Parts: sequence; structure tokens; C-alpha cells
Amino acid sequence: WYDAVALGGGRVALVVGDAVGHGVPAAGAMSRLRGAMRSSALRDPSPRAVLGALDAFAAEMDDVEGASVCYGVLDAGTGRLIYGAAGHPAPLVVHADGSTEFLPVVARPPLGSLPGSVTEVAEHVLEQGATLVLFSNGAVAGAPGPDVALDRLADVAREVLSPPNALEAEASAGLAAAIAEGVRRPQGWPDDVAVLVAHRRATSLSPLRLELVALPAALPGVRRQLGTWLTGVGM
Repeated sequence: WYDAVALGGGRVALVVGDAVGHGVPAAGAMSRLRGAMRSSALRDPSPRAVLGALDAFAAEMDDVEGASVCYGVLDAGTGRLIYGAAGHPAPLVVHADGSTEFLPVVARPPLGSLPGSVTEVAEHVLEQGATLVLFSNGAVAGAPGPDVALDRLADVAREVLSPPNALEAEASAGLAAAIAEGVRRPQGWPDDVAVLVAHRRATSLSPLRLELVALPAALPGVRRQLGTWLTGVGM
């Protein structure tokens, strides 16, 4: 399961998790986890608070216990990412130059398996032009070993996200799907796959300042210049 929650102030909560099992029971567990995450994030969105709340919730719910999750809060303005994980793979960053990096994460048990476990959080600054990739365990399942699976995911993400594959706003919805498709095994996916992508747009545009005579004839030029500027900032 995955989710993105706008928190205000240019911040967004990002989460990808994996419930134990398959089918309808797993879908029900994922729905409850998503609801618990949203409720907790709206009270206190910090990773330590949210993961602690999910851990306590999972300890009381048999079908949720053992789920894994990676959760972070990204400030879109500064690129500051605060994140943590419970029994889940570390986030992947594809830098603006095409290099890749799995962010360090302090391992802690899956949700509910050891109630009260301390959640360690980490920070990273996502530079302009970089992309954060959160993914479920299914995206790295079925490979000969964990290192092989992670390397394959990084290679696929690099190919999808790096030039000449332009990262346009109107095409961004297909990026996660392209990464998921890229890691599919010949026999299909051995497990459910979720991929969540957050891109920090590279921009060096200056503020728009116009000096003109206040006449109706000036309006077409204003609209044209404003439209060009808004396009440059992704609006």
C-alpha cells in the first residue's frame, strides 16, 4: 500500500508499506493501516510519532501485525526529508546527475512484532532535480539475493528517471508504473508491488516582475509572459 498526505506549509507525508499475506485479508489490513497512518499524521506527522502509533496499532490487530512500512515527511521547498522505517527496505534516491543512492536507515522490527521498539529517524536533503523512490518488498522480490534485487531496482530507476527521459510534470504519473514494470520478472511479479515517486523540480527561475502602462492593450502581453513563467515553475 502507499499514500501521500498534504500536511500544509509545503510539506507532504509519503509512505509505502507491505501487509502480511495476499488477497482480501491483506487488502483489509492495508486499508486499516492507511487509515491509522492518516489519522496519526494529521495529529503529529513526525516519523517517530507516526511509526510509533502504527506499531501500537499493529500490536492490537492480528491481521496487521508483522506489516512493514517506510514513512517520511518531505519539505518541497527546502528538499529536507525526515524518514524512518519498520522492517522495510530503505528509500532510493536518483540524483540529478543520474547516480543512485539507497538512504541509510536504522533497522527496527516490523510493526507490532516487538511493541515499544524505538524508532530511529534520519534526515536527507533532496537536491533540486533529484527523485525519491519508495517501494514495497514486492519490487525487490524474486531475485537471487537482496543485493542483486536492489541493484536491479536502482538500474531501472536510473534508466526511467535520468535524461534523455525527460521528467515532465504531465508524464510524472507514469514514472512509478514504469519503474514497477521495469522490475517485473519474466514470470510476473512474485508479490504485490507498490512504487511511490517524489521528484523535486530543478528550477532557477527568478521572480516575475513586470513594469507596464495600465492600459487594456497591455493585457495580452501580460498573459503571455505570466503563462511562460508559470510553465517554467511547473504550473
